Amino acid sequence: MLSDLCAGLFGGWEVGGVTRYQTGPLLTPTGSASIPGDASVSILGRSGSAAVRSAGPNHWFKTAAFANPPATALGNAAVGIIEGPGWANWDASLRKVFLLHEEWSPRFQADLFDLANHPNFVATGAEYSVWD
Repeated sequence: MLSDLCAGLFGGWEVGGVTRYQTGPLLTPTGSASIPGDASVSILGRSGSAAVRSAGPNHWFKTAAFANPPATALGNAAVGIIEGPGWANWDASLRKVFLLHEEWSPRFQADLFDLANHPNFVATGAEYSVWD
């Protein structure tokens, strides 16, 4: 009798989940056009690594690694060299059907969304401007 009660309470649980990890978008650092007659944006010059050790929502790449190129040249930064902030999410569920009677079987279900409860930042762009 006790083993049936334990099996009814602790057996038959269902655990499920969805895990999604995604890298951030690849961005190109751009700035104001400096070549006369060119009204578009220009690719910036690169002078070091753009990686940041502790990225956050307002500082996820090193802006000091880029600068506006001279007025007569294009920048040397490659296309898509900055990886924007990634995205991670983990949803989980826990379910159990209790068979108490032929016509009455209550169901317990708990759904947990964003189980890690952490922010996912959005890449706003890699634009650079210099104010004189």
